[in-house]
Amino acid sequence: MRDRIIIIIAVLFCVFIMLTSDLGNPRTKIYDCTISEISPDFPIEVKEECRRLRKEYHEKNNSRYTT
Repeated sequence: MRDRIIIIIAVLFCVFIMLTSDLGNPRTKIYDCTISEISPDFPIEVKEECRRLRKEYHEKNNSRYTT
């Protein structure tokens, strides 16, 4: 009887982890912008967003050196 209770608790715990984890969410994709320009696998929209982010980063960091 004790073994069955432990198995039931383990199964419930596994089901809880599977339902609350975000590993199976296909809507979330993370791209590494450092290789976006040379990789043919990146969509055009991702490349454009990486360029925009890179431009904002450089403008923000270079503004302290210009007068």
